[in-house]
Amino acid sequence: MEPVLTSKSSHIGEHRIVKELGVVKTKKTALMGSAYSSEAEALADLKAETRRMGANGIINMTASHSHWTGKCDGLSGLAVILEPLAGS
Repeated sequence: MEPVLTSKSSHIGEHRIVKELGVVKTKKTALMGSAYSSEAEALADLKAETRRMGANGIINMTASHSHWTGKCDGLSGLAVILEPLAGS
């Protein structure tokens, strides 16, 4: 899959976002910096960026665990989260 957006933030780290079937997939580094008071606040910012892309959900893939919410699939070693965005 080719990334359609790569953004780098000193606060939430780097994440690549690809759009596939109306869903955004992100792979990002750990939370960095202190501009956000919580991961929930950082996720809200990522959701806003997702909406700007016109996608209807987020799949977040990390190495073995989720930085946000969800559960590890235990097979691929990736945490896969599908979180529909309100108002999509």
